[in-house]
This record gives sequence, C-alpha cells and structure tokens, in this order.
Amino acid sequence: MLTYSIIHCQKLRDAMDRAIEFNAVCRERADSVLIHELLVSADDKSVTLRYLSTAIAGQDAPQDGVLCSMAIWLRVCSWLIGKNIEVVAAGCFSPSPANRAGLQHFLPCPIEFDQSCNWLRFSASHLDAPIVRSESDLDIFLKVAPYHVVIKPVTNEQSVAERIRLIIGSDLHEDLPTFEQLTKVLNMSARTLRRRLDKEGTSYQRIKDSARRDAAIEYLNNSKLTVSDVAELVGFSDPSAFHRSFKRWTGLSPGEFR
Repeated sequence: MLTYSIIHCQKLRDAMDRAIEFNAVCRERADSVLIHELLVSADDKSVTLRYLSTAIAGQDAPQDGVLCSMAIWLRVCSWLIGKNIEVVAAGCFSPSPANRAGLQHFLPCPIEFDQSCNWLRFSASHLDAPIVRSESDLDIFLKVAPYHVVIKPVTNEQSVAERIRLIIGSDLHEDLPTFEQLTKVLNMSARTLRRRLDKEGTSYQRIKDSARRDAAIEYLNNSKLTVSDVAELVGFSDPSAFHRSFKRWTGLSPGEFR
C-alpha cells in the first residue's frame, strides 16, 4: 500500500514526504510521539532522515533493528530513482548492540550510538531525482522485494557510479585508474564526469573508498588473513593508513570489526 501510494510521485522528495505522512497515519498514537522527518543541511549538501517512536523507545527496546529498517527503506528509494543512495553516516538511539552483524550488513558506514533519535545521512542531491519506475515495474519488484531490499539491492546498472565500480573491479591490489584515465574509458570530459557523479551524490574518491571498504569487510571475515594481509589486498602499503581509513569508513578499527 505504501509503495503504490508513492509510485506516481514526480521526485524522490515528494515520495519520501508522502511516505512519512503514510507512516504517521499508521503509527501515531495518543500515548506516544512519533518523530519521522527529513532535515536538509544549511548548505543543501546533505539530508538526514530521522525516526523515533517514543512508544518503542520508552520500553528501552534496542533500536538497531529500527536503523536496519530505515536502511531497507532507503534501498527501496534507491530502486525508485534507479540510483544507489549511499548512507554516509548513521546514528542509533540505543547503545551499541553486542552483535553488530545486521548493522554492518545494511550500514557499512560510521554509526554513532546513544543518540537523541535514529538517523541516516545521505546526499541531498537525491531528493530532486525523478521517480523512474511505473506500476508495472512495481508489480514485478514487489514479488522479489524481500530479496532485493534485504540481500542484494537493485537500482540501475547504467548509473555512472556503477559503471565505474565495474571498471575498478575486485582486484584492488594494483593502482586504480586515475580520474583522467577514467574519463577516456567512459568517453567523457572531466567536467562532465564530475557533474554526473555530483548529480548521483558521489565522487570518484568516494567510489574508490567504497570499493576498498566493501572488499576489506569481505576479507576481514576470512580468519586466515591477517589485518596486514587485508590492508595489502585493498591497496594499502602502510597498515596504519589502512587502520585510519577503515575507522573513517565504518566507525570501527579492523580489529574491532573482526
């Protein structure tokens, strides 16, 4: 019902605003306060999706599951606009859980805990992206949505960011293409490529960081590899530099993550 109510919206901002109204109708109660809003930063560069239900929070219930649900919702939004919405930071109302596997799966980014509200932050440029899906697309999507929004998100493989990820590949041990080399492969001017990436809410540096982060997370799950091995596999000759970068990417050191 929610997705059918937003599929004909013109832009993602309209769809998210309508979804927030829909949620309020379903969840607001006389004995609780529902916080569900989009806050755009003063410089219009980022937007924060905030959510908290005092009916839940008042029971001291763990909120990491709520944060995962918010991440799932952004995957649906990514599908609506055909572009990946990368969460750059997140906050959880409750303390850090003992098992962070779920959070790490949905949110491989820095996460702050004991916050005043649950929140996710992403590029504000996505808000003006047009909805590119139709009702017939939605009929197909809903049949496989549990898989696509939980296991493997599907957006649009023709985005520039996705094309760059394919060019980078999975072998990060060698030097990655320079920006100039990338423009030749994609047959775009440097100005056009920067503009296209900015429109998708990302940059070449962020794409490279994401590729290294995702590979590092996969390698760290292999107990046979040392942290130094992982650092080298993702292109770091200095393990201490890898430690600093991984901490910046995920909010955890490689050892804490492992």
